[in-house]
Amino acid sequence: MLLATEMFPVLKRKYGEKIKAREYWNQVKEIKIKLLVHNLAYLPRLPMSFK
Repeated sequence: MLLATEMFPVLKRKYGEKIKAREYWNQVKEIKIKLLVHNLAYLPRLPMSFK
Protein backbone atom coordinates (compact mmCIF):
# COMPACT_ATOMS: atom_id res chain seq x y z
CA MET A 1 0.00 0.00 0.00
CA LEU A 2 1.40 3.36 -1.02
CA LEU A 3 1.30 6.39 1.22
CA ALA A 4 0.03 9.71 -0.12
CA THR A 5 3.56 11.10 -0.29
CA GLU A 6 4.56 8.16 -2.47
CA MET A 7 1.40 8.27 -4.58
CA PHE A 8 1.74 11.73 -6.09
CA PRO A 9 5.10 11.08 -7.81
CA VAL A 10 3.68 7.83 -9.23
CA LEU A 11 0.69 9.69 -10.68
CA LYS A 12 2.93 12.46 -12.04
CA ARG A 13 5.12 9.95 -13.86
CA LYS A 14 2.15 8.04 -15.21
CA TYR A 15 -0.22 10.87 -16.20
CA GLY A 16 1.99 13.96 -16.36
CA GLU A 17 2.53 16.85 -13.96
CA LYS A 18 0.03 19.28 -15.41
CA ILE A 19 -3.67 19.47 -14.73
CA LYS A 20 -5.80 20.67 -17.63
CA ALA A 21 -8.78 21.92 -15.63
CA ARG A 22 -8.78 25.60 -14.71
CA GLU A 23 -11.40 25.85 -11.98
CA TYR A 24 -10.62 24.47 -8.54
CA TRP A 25 -13.45 21.93 -8.30
CA ASN A 26 -12.73 20.67 -11.80
CA GLN A 27 -9.09 20.20 -10.78
CA VAL A 28 -10.26 18.15 -7.79
CA LYS A 29 -12.43 16.03 -10.09
CA GLU A 30 -9.56 15.52 -12.52
CA ILE A 31 -7.25 14.29 -9.75
CA LYS A 32 -9.96 11.96 -8.43
CA ILE A 33 -10.45 10.51 -11.90
CA LYS A 34 -6.70 9.95 -12.25
CA LEU A 35 -6.67 8.15 -8.90
CA LEU A 36 -9.66 6.04 -9.90
CA VAL A 37 -8.09 5.03 -13.22
CA HIS A 38 -4.82 4.21 -11.46
CA ASN A 39 -6.63 2.03 -8.90
CA LEU A 40 -8.63 0.27 -11.60
CA ALA A 41 -5.41 -0.51 -13.48
CA TYR A 42 -4.10 -2.36 -10.41
CA LEU A 43 -7.38 -4.14 -9.64
CA PRO A 44 -6.65 -7.28 -11.73
CA ARG A 45 -3.36 -7.76 -9.83
CA LEU A 46 -5.07 -8.06 -6.45
CA PRO A 47 -5.51 -11.57 -5.08
CA MET A 48 -9.11 -12.74 -5.06
CA SER A 49 -9.62 -14.47 -1.73
CA PHE A 50 -13.33 -14.13 -1.08
CA LYS A 51 -13.91 -17.71 0.01
